[in-house]
Amino acid sequence: MIKKFSKINYGSYQDFSWDNLQEFQKLNIFYGRNYSGKTTLSRILRSFEVKNPHSDYMDSTFEIEMTDSNLTSLTQNNITDNNLTISVYNKDFVKENLGFLIDDKAGDIKAFASVIVGEENKKTQAKIQELQNKLGNEKENKENNIFVSGLYKELQDLKDKRESVFKEKETKRQSEENKLREKANKEIKINPYFVKQGNTYNVNTILDDVETIKTPNSNFILESHEKQTKESLISDEIKRPLGFPISFNVNRLSEFIAKSRILIETKITPKQDIENQLRSWLDEGLKLHEHPKDTQQCKFCNNTLTQERIQWLLENVKDDKTDLIKSEINAYLEEIKGMEQDSKKALEEVQKIESQSFYKNFQEDFSQYKIKLELAIRSYNNSSLWQLRRNLKDKLEDIYNPNIIFHEATDNSREIQQILDSIKNLCTQNNEQTKTLEQDQENARKALRLDEVARFINNIDYFKVQEEIKELENTLKIKDKEIEAKGQEIAEIKKEIQELQDSLSDEKAGADKANEYLKSFFGNNQLEFESIPEKKGEFKIRRNKQEAKNLSEGECSLLAFCYFVAKLQDKDTKDKKPIIWIDDPISSLDNNHIFFIFSLIESEIAKSENYTQLFISTHNLDFLRYLKSLTGFQWRDNKKTPMFLIEKQQSSIIKELPYHIKKYITEFNYLFEKILECAESEEVSNITLDTYYNAANNIRKFLDYYLFFKYPSNEKLIE
Repeated sequence: MIKKFSKINYGSYQDFSWDNLQEFQKLNIFYGRNYSGKTTLSRILRSFEVKNPHSDYMDSTFEIEMTDSNLTSLTQNNITDNNLTISVYNKDFVKENLGFLIDDKAGDIKAFASVIVGEENKKTQAKIQELQNKLGNEKENKENNIFVSGLYKELQDLKDKRESVFKEKETKRQSEENKLREKANKEIKINPYFVKQGNTYNVNTILDDVETIKTPNSNFILESHEKQTKESLISDEIKRPLGFPISFNVNRLSEFIAKSRILIETKITPKQDIENQLRSWLDEGLKLHEHPKDTQQCKFCNNTLTQERIQWLLENVKDDKTDLIKSEINAYLEEIKGMEQDSKKALEEVQKIESQSFYKNFQEDFSQYKIKLELAIRSYNNSSLWQLRRNLKDKLEDIYNPNIIFHEATDNSREIQQILDSIKNLCTQNNEQTKTLEQDQENARKALRLDEVARFINNIDYFKVQEEIKELENTLKIKDKEIEAKGQEIAEIKKEIQELQDSLSDEKAGADKANEYLKSFFGNNQLEFESIPEKKGEFKIRRNKQEAKNLSEGECSLLAFCYFVAKLQDKDTKDKKPIIWIDDPISSLDNNHIFFIFSLIESEIAKSENYTQLFISTHNLDFLRYLKSLTGFQWRDNKKTPMFLIEKQQSSIIKELPYHIKKYITEFNYLFEKILECAESEEVSNITLDTYYNAANNIRKFLDYYLFFKYPSNEKLIE
């Protein structure tokens, strides 16, 4: 239980201390005029009920002394962490549970279609509304100024961005595809290698070629000569087989050079030392004379030439070795002629082969080989063989000369053989190509086609555009994920809203109880709560079975208080004996309704004993008069129900309710005491500011009561 408000620095209370005042009991009553500070006290208790400080008093401090051994005091530090069961009725309760009754901005009663009954339902509905606000409007209605908003707008923006990226990607893709299609249609008409055996060439086949060109580390663009070769190959027809019976002794010249060297370097010693010219003259002379004759006349000098002289000449001028070497030299010279004829014959045989006998891709090579062969054989004959012939003739002409030098001859036989082998291989390749001509031509067509396509896609920056398209596709994937995530977020919020809607507690029983109070205690068959079947936890207020509009302040008070009392029966409060604080439940009610409010408190709360403590505050003396019947008041017995007066001076204060208000039950007595207090006080400082400033109004009200009681008439009492 609460013992007392030890200290209060909260709202209108400044440095208030609970001094010499009775401690709280089970029932406690406060009286005070409007704006004196009654609601401020209720807000302190309500902050513990809702476990949240009031937004207007965040920096306020207070201390409440308790009787509970486990919780000796309450301060602003215990608000969010306490296990007290408290139910407070004040304007904050009405605002939070039935906020539709009061318009905070204008202070007027709202017209409304439906309401949320119950604080928890109101919080849940507020959360639902928050989530729905986050979702926003899914559809647009420009006529009613409704536009897509919230997460739906974010989702729509994502979809719009995705659509924009998709259109950009498709525009690029379609543009490239159209370029390829146009290229395919154009080339198929002018380039024979773009079609084969009636097969069509279209955008799909050119795309296949593009995929081939994308092969890493491959270059499909042909050099000029490669392109010409393949174009020639395409127009080729099948050639007759080429034979190549041409032979060439690659070792013959090197062997001949070795033998010639030996022969030329062989030294011959004559029997007589005769000058070389004279020896030649003698050799020629001996040929002109008859050797068998005994004597004869010399054909040069006409002297007698005997047989003995001829025999001497023969023995000293000529010998068998010399004749043998000369014979070998002459044989070598004949062999040189043979080698020369063989080489010329090989060249002639090659020259007989026409270039057109080869397929076009070999013709150039064959022509080059022929030129190389002609040059090599010319070098073979005019250089190598000529040098050998010159060496032999020098030896033959001066056979006894020991100083004759063998001049080296270059042997290019292997070069000739290599050229001949190349021509032979070319013939073989040409013959082999006859077997694969169709496939080779197809490969050539493909190579030429890929060359043309490769050049074209380079010119249009095809692969660069494809990279841009790929980046756009990656952007689309990102957008798809964002759209999926946003859709998932929306789905989760929808699910949460559905769960919250499903969790809205059914307040029909509470509303029925409130309707029962309206009828039983107030005899009011006009106002009632009516549930909306399709909206769980929502109600309409009806008056005479019609939707209620423009509720009066008194009607609002009746509805709000009946709902509060009915809510004491809900699962969160029932059987928990809460601390109950009822703040000024009377507002613009006539005396009958004031009594009914009291009757409802008496029967449903006070007599039920289903509470730990009950605090009631009021500004209405008639209502206070009824409350006194709850106290079992006995004069001068301070252990009975505490009754307090709240006054607003420089700040709000709490003090014991004056004796005359406790004793008397009418405002007439109270007003008399206030007037008497002013009359008996010699100085203004001896009376409270509240009494001082309200003195004139108190006198007016006192005279109204007094004179109307003495002269009960509507006529003017004083002319």
